[in-house]
Amino acid sequence: MHGCETMDNFTFVYKGRYFLKEAETLERLSAIARRNGRRTHLVYDRDIFGAGDNVFNAVCLNALFSSVRGTARKVEPGATAVFLATMNNAGWIGRVIDAINSRRAGIKTIVIAAFEDLLPDVTANHTLIGEPESVFARFLEPGCNAPARLIVDEPADLDALPLPDKELFGGYAPAAESYMIYTGRGCAGSCSYCEETVYKKQLNGYCRRRTPENVMAELVHAQRAYGIKEVLFKDSVFTQDGPWLALFLAAYREKIGVPFKCFAKADAFNETMARQLKDSGCYCVEFGVQTINGDLRRNVLNRRETLEAVRAACLACNTCGLLYDIDHMFGIPHETVEDHKEAARWYASLRGLNRIKCHNLTYYKCADITGYAIAAGDIASVPVDEEAGFFSTPVKKKLQWENRCFQKLFKTLPLLSETSVRALVRGNGWKLFGWAPAALIMIAQLIIALRNNDLRFKVYLKYYPKLLRPGNLKRVYV
Repeated sequence: MHGCETMDNFTFVYKGRYFLKEAETLERLSAIARRNGRRTHLVYDRDIFGAGDNVFNAVCLNALFSSVRGTARKVEPGATAVFLATMNNAGWIGRVIDAINSRRAGIKTIVIAAFEDLLPDVTANHTLIGEPESVFARFLEPGCNAPARLIVDEPADLDALPLPDKELFGGYAPAAESYMIYTGRGCAGSCSYCEETVYKKQLNGYCRRRTPENVMAELVHAQRAYGIKEVLFKDSVFTQDGPWLALFLAAYREKIGVPFKCFAKADAFNETMARQLKDSGCYCVEFGVQTINGDLRRNVLNRRETLEAVRAACLACNTCGLLYDIDHMFGIPHETVEDHKEAARWYASLRGLNRIKCHNLTYYKCADITGYAIAAGDIASVPVDEEAGFFSTPVKKKLQWENRCFQKLFKTLPLLSETSVRALVRGNGWKLFGWAPAALIMIAQLIIALRNNDLRFKVYLKYYPKLLRPGNLKRVYV
């Protein structure tokens, strides 16, 4: 035996939330390895209280539970540690590999990166560059001889990939409760802040979709294997292809029929789609709005849909009784308090609004908006690791308090009347939200979730407290 044939025990090392593209990619890589007769394991830092924790993040608490050395110690001697380089984890990968190398336990390391700029500044035993499934499958081929550096410039055949290995994360994210699936790859949009835009520029043929039959085969298997209760379609724009959607949903209604949630784009959505989604079991659709300032949306974020298109999409949902979420972004260059006030008034006028999901602008070093923000003086430099990737240190401390106030207001806004919201932003009442305890905001969100029967929030409510049990923390991090 020689080359990659001597690697029969792959340990995937991952940090972050489960419901992300990277986790599903690791499931595919694990399935590819198992198809080739290899054993696979997972070392998982769930980043509790960290940048990837979308329930509650606190740097001080995160430092207690997220350990680079602890992660490195979890990789068994003799294993091959596999890292998937993403837009914001190069620094973390480098630190973990350094910690692994310091153990001198005969552990080989592989870093897989879609393109060169994602690679960490560290030397791994093997560096694989290209679409992860494609380059990893080539690396495992007989006769490949495990080169130190392998580049594969061709997309994977999504319909030919093995089913994702859901057992990889089985102890952390039970597939039965909420089954994560991608029906395709990429996005037709070109938003300046989005990682999908970067991948599309770097990889040939990146944007494509699986056939409805292939997606349905995965869901039928999941239904039989796990008895799934909910499906979460994670595609950036699930509704981008009307004929594909109609064909798929007809089969979904017949063969699966469990509630699901998906993402849509206002200018790729209409009442027909809303009705098809509702009739097929969709309980909520999520629209990215980010800002209602048309100039910022067009010229800074490079989003082309109009506010009128967003309202039309919301009205289409109302007509069918379909709830919807709105994504709103904070930290956009040149945003103002008046932008937030106008957004509050606009959101308060919507009917059928389930949640406003608040996000801080993520600065990726390869994204167009990063250069824009540096030129505008909003951030000092290109982010270099995962913490900077999520929270680049701003040069200007402007709007930090104001943004915090409006984030809390937006999270509770569906409970408030339009009249009360207008009164709050007419004066300085919105500032009171800055002093509202996080627990109170969480209770308000819980009330909204219970009122609207929000399945996603119920899953968080069920599993997040379990995540914080001492036994779980010790098992993962110590």
